[in-house]
Amino acid sequence: MHAFMGRNGRALILALALAAFGAVPAAAQRQQARQQAQQRQINDDFRLSPELGFEYRLSPQWRLTFDTRLVLNQAMSNVHKLEMQPGVEYALSPNWSVAGGYVQYQRLPAQVSTTRGPYEDVAYGTTFGRLEIANRLRTEELFYDNNGALLIRMRYRLSLQHPIPETPWAVLVSNELYFNLKTDGTTLPAGYDRNKLYGGLVVEIGRGAKASAGYELTSYEPRGDLHQVHTLRLGFAFALN
Repeated sequence: MHAFMGRNGRALILALALAAFGAVPAAAQRQQARQQAQQRQINDDFRLSPELGFEYRLSPQWRLTFDTRLVLNQAMSNVHKLEMQPGVEYALSPNWSVAGGYVQYQRLPAQVSTTRGPYEDVAYGTTFGRLEIANRLRTEELFYDNNGALLIRMRYRLSLQHPIPETPWAVLVSNELYFNLKTDGTTLPAGYDRNKLYGGLVVEIGRGAKASAGYELTSYEPRGDLHQVHTLRLGFAFALN
């Protein structure tokens, strides 16, 4: 009886030890998942977005563009995302243009799914006195690296820019709406998704160079309760020729 209990006791201790060792990585994975979920659910987060853009004219109608953006979230303490967007634009007339290219939303840390794919633009711009009015309609076909999900969405942006008299500065206000058309394999809702309202200043800092600074409010209303993100955007744009 003593030998039987000894063998069973040792087996029980061994089983408990193996279960404990197995629970360590599982608990770590659960903790990591909870942290990622908390990061995604932060409401009224304050973010910083440094941005850099370049353009190179091939002809009066054609130009190449490259825009990049880094996003820091969690009160600007954590690198959240890197955006890269090379493209080509063709001017159909003084007011109309079309563009296309590739966009990549590189999520950080790397285990979070990155999305990438082509985009297409139709833009229309005009002036009313000294007020510059710009409209842009964009579609994006984004593929997720981790699970093969596909997001097709449409974005419409209206921008208004007006110079400040007797200064090199101009006021820029814009609003952009996002609509999800196809959300296969994603957690995003179909239909209206979010709204980005922006207000800031633009200044010429040299020949073919501009700087901008402003505040952007992003609202994710379809998530149930109103979810908002506040972003301070700092940008530089350069025309290379």
